[in-house]
Amino acid sequence: MKVPIADIQNAVQQIKKMNPNPGLSIGSGEALLINPDLTVEYLDDRYVVRFNDAYTPCIRISPVYRSILSQSNQHSRKVRAFVRQKLKHAQLLVGNIEQRRQTILKVMAYLVETQQDFLEKGVEYLKPMTMEEVGNAIGVDGSTVSRAQQGNYVQTPGGIISMRSFFTRTMDTHNGPDVSTAAVKKRLEDLIGAEVSHKLLSDEKLTVLPK
Repeated sequence: MKVPIADIQNAVQQIKKMNPNPGLSIGSGEALLINPDLTVEYLDDRYVVRFNDAYTPCIRISPVYRSILSQSNQHSRKVRAFVRQKLKHAQLLVGNIEQRRQTILKVMAYLVETQQDFLEKGVEYLKPMTMEEVGNAIGVDGSTVSRAQQGNYVQTPGGIISMRSFFTRTMDTHNGPDVSTAAVKKRLEDLIGAEVSHKLLSDEKLTVLPK
C-alpha cells in the first residue's frame, strides 16, 4: 500500500493526541461516601432511632457572650445591646435546629413503626405511604415531612438507605390488597430476571403475576 510519508506523519501526530484509555474518563470520580444521619437499631425487642452525633455538628452558644451581658461595668451599653441582639438570634437558630432534629426523629420513628416488614424482609414488603399520611399521623404538614426527609440517610440493620426510600405510592390491584409501586417494580424485576430465553413472559402474564 503506497501512502505518502506526509500522510503517515500526520496520522501519527493525530494518534499521539488521542487518549489511549478513553473509558477512564467515564465514572472516574471518587465513590460517594455517605455518612448516615440516623441509625435504626433493634434493642430490647424494639427498634430505636437516634442521630449519629459523630456526623452531626454540635452548635452551642459560647458562654463568653453571656458573661459580656453580666459585666456591665466592663462593657459599654452599646456593646451589650449588640451582643444581646446577636445572642437572641443565636438562641432562635439553635432552637430551630433542635426543633428540626425532633421532627426528623418523629418522622423516622413513625416510618420504622409502620414499615418493619420492609426493614426486615425487603422492598417487596414496603407498604404504600405518602408524606401527607405521615404528616397527619404525627401532627405536622406534609411539606414539613418532605423537608425532614430531604437528603437524610439512615443506617439500618440491612444497610444504609435514604429516608425517601420509605415513601411510595399505591398501586391498585383491583382484586386484592393495595401494594406499593416499589414492591411491584421489584417483583417485575425478579420475574424478568428469572425468565428463560425459550419461555419469555408476555405483557399479559407480567400484568397478572404481580398480583
